Amino acid sequence: MFKTIKSKIIISGILAVLIPVILILTLVSREKANISKTVVKEVSKQLNEHMQSVASDAYSLCESQQELLEKVMRSNMNVMLDVIKNKGGLTLASETVSWTAINQINKKEAVVMLPKMTAGKSWIDGGSGGSWLGQNFEKGTPTPIVDDVVALVDGTCTIFQKMNDAGDMLRIATNVINKEGKRAISTFIPATEESGAKNPIIQAVMSGQNYTGRAFVVDGWYITSYSPLKDQNGAIIGMAYVGVRQESVESLRKAIMDIKIGKTGYVFVLGGSGQQMGHYIISYKGAADGKNIYEAKDPTGRMVIKEMIELSKKAGGKAILYEYPWQNAGEKEPRLKMASVIYFEKWDWVIGASAYLDELTQTTDIINADINKLFTNSIIAAAIALVLALLLTVTIGN
Repeated sequence: MFKTIKSKIIISGILAVLIPVILILTLVSREKANISKTVVKEVSKQLNEHMQSVASDAYSLCESQQELLEKVMRSNMNVMLDVIKNKGGLTLASETVSWTAINQINKKEAVVMLPKMTAGKSWIDGGSGGSWLGQNFEKGTPTPIVDDVVALVDGTCTIFQKMNDAGDMLRIATNVINKEGKRAISTFIPATEESGAKNPIIQAVMSGQNYTGRAFVVDGWYITSYSPLKDQNGAIIGMAYVGVRQESVESLRKAIMDIKIGKTGYVFVLGGSGQQMGHYIISYKGAADGKNIYEAKDPTGRMVIKEMIELSKKAGGKAILYEYPWQNAGEKEPRLKMASVIYFEKWDWVIGASAYLDELTQTTDIINADINKLFTNSIIAAAIALVLALLLTVTIGN
């Protein structure tokens, strides 16, 4: 069949082109799969590192804010103690007054009789007589000392009076406003919490030490500083407080809400325990602040928010990755979402960086498309080479 010189030339020419073409296409096909795997692996690695980095950066932002606020609170406390000193100090009068003391944790009430706390030197100490701080619930009516301090340093300020030997501390003068729009006097911090544990603030103050850190104040969390108040004999009669609401720092809220990940990704903050567990503290654009999503489930029924909170708290301040399908209202089907979450224990915040996976893997898709295009072009080039070889060998054979 291939005994003529023409046929041998044609076959030889075609094989001379076909063999290297087959080898090249085989190698390209194999490398195509390897390159795709490498690209996916490297992009996934960089994506994971990026998500963890975003969450960790938000964590560092909160940590820096915490340190700054603690310094500010110590400074504010020094201002408050100076104001008290300039007013002549605080003393307990012989006259008593009745208080309906409300536990700020369990809201239980108890009527107590306490000596009036006055500002200024008493007659006995050579002063003109102390001025009673009063029982002022109205925010429009001035309260001595606390309003003077806030006019100087802003934030919130309170004077507490010791209720008993255990160290329960009653708010007798404050500019902290409750949900009813009143000054939150007549509420008290119990020395022993519901769990039976000693309150760390009371413990520090009753031992004569200052306390600076996060604390629950009336109905919210604040960054605070507490200092013991003593009478002329050195006995602890109460404590002074200054603080700022934890989530009211606008610069921090704005910095967190301004973080963007991919096309629609964002950073959020959830409460980690207690009454605020699973509640949005900082949500996307602030639209869902305060909403409880603790029991939110993905399409498979998995409680994703509950799992995120639990895993982040176990990680001990390290960012962890969490993937889950998520379907928003109005969407036809769920999309895979990735979140990196980290627990900021000082504020009991679960900080999360979240984004849809398909928005973050566009680079992989583009590279894979280019690889497929290269392979297709290689096949086309091989086909053209074979046609040209056939024409050339036929011409030479003729």
